[in-house]
Amino acid sequence: MRTLALTDPLVTMALPTPNRRNKIHALWMALAPALALYASGSQADALPNKNSAPSLYRCEANTGGTGWDCGAAPNATLVQGAISSKPAKGKRNNSKAERRGSQQIPVTQHLDWQLLASIPAAQQNEDCIRCGGRYFEPDFDASETSSNNINASAENSETTATGSVLSGDVLLTQGARRIQADQVIITTESESLELQGHVLIREPGVLLQSQAAVISRADQTANLSQAEFVLHNDFLHGRAEKLEQTGTQSLVLTDSAVSYCAPDAPSWELHADKLELDAEAGIGRAEGAKLKVKGTTVLSLPNMSFPVGDKRKSGVLWPSISNDSENGATIAVPLYANLAPNYDLLYTPMFMQDRGFHQTLAGRYLGNSTGQVELELGYIDNDDLGFAGGAVGENRWHINLTQKAQYNDNWSSEVQIARISDPNYLRDLDSGRVNSRYQDQLSQEGYLRYQAQYLEAQLSARKLQSTALDLNDTYASLPQLEVSYRSQNRLIEPILNVQWTDFSHSNDQAIQGERTYTNAGLALNWQGTGAYAQAQATFQDLSYKLDNTLPGIEDTSTASADRFILDAGLYFDRRTSNSRTTLNPTIYYVNNQSDDSLSTPLFDTRVRSAHSDAWFKPSLIIGHDRLLEENRVTAAIEINHITDSVVIDSRLAYLSFLDTPPAALFNTHTTYRYDELVGFNTEARWNSGFSASVDLIADAQSGTALNQFAEISWKPSADTLFSVGYSKVDTLIAPREQWHVSGAYRLSPEWRVLFAGNVDTRHNANLETLLGLEYDSCCWRVRIVHSQYQDVPDGLYYQTEIDWREEQQVQIEVVLKGLGGFGQAIDSTLNQLIRGFHEATR
Repeated sequence: MRTLALTDPLVTMALPTPNRRNKIHALWMALAPALALYASGSQADALPNKNSAPSLYRCEANTGGTGWDCGAAPNATLVQGAISSKPAKGKRNNSKAERRGSQQIPVTQHLDWQLLASIPAAQQNEDCIRCGGRYFEPDFDASETSSNNINASAENSETTATGSVLSGDVLLTQGARRIQADQVIITTESESLELQGHVLIREPGVLLQSQAAVISRADQTANLSQAEFVLHNDFLHGRAEKLEQTGTQSLVLTDSAVSYCAPDAPSWELHADKLELDAEAGIGRAEGAKLKVKGTTVLSLPNMSFPVGDKRKSGVLWPSISNDSENGATIAVPLYANLAPNYDLLYTPMFMQDRGFHQTLAGRYLGNSTGQVELELGYIDNDDLGFAGGAVGENRWHINLTQKAQYNDNWSSEVQIARISDPNYLRDLDSGRVNSRYQDQLSQEGYLRYQAQYLEAQLSARKLQSTALDLNDTYASLPQLEVSYRSQNRLIEPILNVQWTDFSHSNDQAIQGERTYTNAGLALNWQGTGAYAQAQATFQDLSYKLDNTLPGIEDTSTASADRFILDAGLYFDRRTSNSRTTLNPTIYYVNNQSDDSLSTPLFDTRVRSAHSDAWFKPSLIIGHDRLLEENRVTAAIEINHITDSVVIDSRLAYLSFLDTPPAALFNTHTTYRYDELVGFNTEARWNSGFSASVDLIADAQSGTALNQFAEISWKPSADTLFSVGYSKVDTLIAPREQWHVSGAYRLSPEWRVLFAGNVDTRHNANLETLLGLEYDSCCWRVRIVHSQYQDVPDGLYYQTEIDWREEQQVQIEVVLKGLGGFGQAIDSTLNQLIRGFHEATR
């Protein structure tokens, strides 16, 4: 049985900035090399005699394992990196380094920190400018990074009764690993190394410095005094009066401080009297922990624990704080419980000033027989504010269940159930999420699917819940069974699809019953070098068995019709040295015969959205409650153009109804009231960050634009973007015409403005506006965002602008990078309102 484990936390927890991996256990990687240099055999008691000339030695364990065989090491070099050679305070001078040439590690700024003034302008990025510098470690000879040979060099060496002594600029190397000290005392019997004076332990990505260190091979321990360290890739540095490795995966720091800020002027530091890091258990423990900002203690915790590396740990997470005109001030404090590698829980109590106490419990489970399951329950007892359609003091709740599993090559399942106590729940209690304001239905659906080479079968169920008082519940499919033949793309093959559905309704008096739909026939598939053709001829059969029928509607009804489809196209491809252009003209013909004898309800049938993609479907409707006449042809040409600087995808399509659709169902969609339509959509993306997209549907005869969408975006850098869009949709119930503008603009390396606006020009109303300001320093960030949006009272979905009500919301986010922060819910608002904005709390 395979071991299952969850890998993602339920919420964002204490995440560092990009390129700053939160892996403090890399410190072990710095101590382990020191042991490895010494643990390959017994001690190096065969070193040169005292006062011998400086040289670099390669030592290997002798055949008896009692000592080392050392000799001059040819071709062992250290390549100097392009960094400042100015010595930092307290470091040795350069005279010895110069005498040794490229074999000596170059002297750098403190902890490899390079000040901004010494960095070439071409190498200065925004992080570098915000932090006033960067970490820059020396480059090592790539050919030596994986070497097992141990090299030693010193100005003086001598053999003693207990081992050996190296003194004067001692350097021990193994591949890219380095140990430096003024003196190294090797004790053979106790298998220990004692390093004294300017101790430096280095390997790629890690640097440790101290005044003295003792490393023991026997018990795998190491002790460093007055230690400092830096993890270059994680942007983490720290110091400790004493740093002790008590096991292969355990580290203890006494009187320590760590920070993700610049080492020359940290804005905040996390201090601890005792800090224990256990990589094997994935847990860190701190005693006497204090968070200091500008030297002032802002938070004291006598005892605390936290996860180390990528492992999850139970505990209190950072709170979320907001204020809005709907619920007043709101604060939520999540509590996380890591119960097992494959399941966990998140409990979030939330105080809402105007409504009361709301609670959410979320859990995840990963199992062989169930797949991945996520369950969320929300509950508020005695809503103090009340809601449309309910009274003050009522209880309200929500449930959200998702499940997804692939049991083997044939069987799979998926479930998604979302349900609320009343239609206004999301608008009232989840108003911070933009999607919740406009969601009109929640789905409760799932399936169990079987797939084989020639057969596919699916058992499913689906029910929708309306989220507004003026929206009626629709019919539920409880259950639906569908069996189909899977195409093998052969020249001639059968077509078979059978679907049986049992429809029910929340109104017991409504018409309910069963429907069986069958589509069977033959298909012809041909694929050539630059062309293809597909033809289908099928027979459709529809039958009902109904209850609660009204006069004029039979309990059992049947209908049948023929269908013919032709899909053909050509491919033209042109290539040059730096571009490729593909031209694909296609024609798609559909002839659906009709049977208009049915007067049964439309259980699950609706017209497809007015997009040219729908013109290449077997039917312009979704569902099987009607066999409608469709005699139409679509001609299109698709172009894909790719160069070194731009990618363009375009399609121009023409739709003609050869016979005007007589079905009233098509008249419910304004677009299909026209005999001829033309559709154009294109998307272009330039390497410069500029992109544009257009989607247009118009009456081919008059040129009248029916549906329009256009958007222009520009993203010159990772944290700056602009977007302007226009959309117009003609519908019978709620036509709309809107403009959208949004963006994030960096005013300086630290300051950024965030904005978004949606304007309904048909009603001359601001639907949504957002304005925010962000201050982003080297190691902390603050965001303040104010948003305004239109809401409708009484929980109604269709209302005129005179009934709209303006709501306000203020959200605050404070993040200490690498440590976490509060207010992470602000990300959801920004990601949904600012087009192309996909950032997570760091």
